[in-house]
Amino acid sequence: MLNGTPEWLNNGTPITLPLLEKPRPTWSMPNEESKVPGRKFYVHHHGWKKIIEKSCSEPKTENNRTVEAVKEGSIFTFEVFFENLEPWELGLLIYSLELEPALAHKMGMGKALGFGSVKIEIEDISVRMEPCVWQNAIHCKNEWLTIGIIKQLGEWFDGELETQHIMKLRSLLKWEGIKEDIKVQYPKLEAKDDPEKWDGYKELKDKWGGDRNVLLTPWSAWNGAEETQTE
Repeated sequence: MLNGTPEWLNNGTPITLPLLEKPRPTWSMPNEESKVPGRKFYVHHHGWKKIIEKSCSEPKTENNRTVEAVKEGSIFTFEVFFENLEPWELGLLIYSLELEPALAHKMGMGKALGFGSVKIEIEDISVRMEPCVWQNAIHCKNEWLTIGIIKQLGEWFDGELETQHIMKLRSLLKWEGIKEDIKVQYPKLEAKDDPEKWDGYKELKDKWGGDRNVLLTPWSAWNGAEETQTE
């Protein structure tokens, strides 16, 4: 875990989270001609620190959640099972799990609020050589990564590895070097409901054409501010 409850609060003290936004599928699929815009990503930011500071004053309601966050730096283990993968497929699976050094995943509750930033490290790779016979093949990890990224992605994108897909992935999952004062928030219903008058859901719907797919570009700073990102 890259973040979570800090040392001074890791005594089982519950944290009451602000109201978490609910999915709005009808906004992304308003009609039969619309297409699914893609999976949902959460950017990394330090808003969780402010949540912890004011959690004791956050009113408890039937809509929010009171949780006990895990300690910062906690380590969890899990297994991923695969079957009949080509070497390049295994390489891409490894890449999707470990990512790059400056990138991290999001897991658990409160991701939009800044919680749940995690790094994944592969310790062992067991390959079945024959029934009941397994071999640790962790030494092949870099070889499979090369086959998957250099060879397969190179074939898909005509030798261009710095594709828009990869660059957007890095932008979304960047962990190292994120700024403390970056602001990430859900839009309000209308701009008038926000102290800073950011576009609300109604303004965003009008801006994207009313009955068209309003989530065609889910990763974009809706207000154009360089240091502002909106979930």
